[in-house]
Amino acid sequence: MATVYIAPTAEGSANGSSPENAYGFSSLTTAESDAGNGGTILFTDGSYTIANTTFSGSNNNITYKSLNKHGATLTSSSPTTLTLGPFGGSDITLQDFKVRGAISYSA
Repeated sequence: MATVYIAPTAEGSANGSSPENAYGFSSLTTAESDAGNGGTILFTDGSYTIANTTFSGSNNNITYKSLNKHGATLTSSSPTTLTLGPFGGSDITLQDFKVRGAISYSA
């Protein structure tokens, strides 16, 4: 279990160790793996464009959270689906995000 940081684009060394060294959103799968079971992925402030994106947690219990309340925005300019899962025993939590656009959720 670890805390990993992610930004709209990679920052610094892009190893996820801090907001200044956050993974880019395109490296979400790597961030999920590094967070591990019971981990947290903190999204730095900014806009995250999602297009049929899956927050899977790699079948781990992961919390996806905006570092600053409503600082991270999940956005889409056209209808899209944010899939949470596959669950298979995992528990995925989304906290403190702002959502903008036509985004539906699927579990």
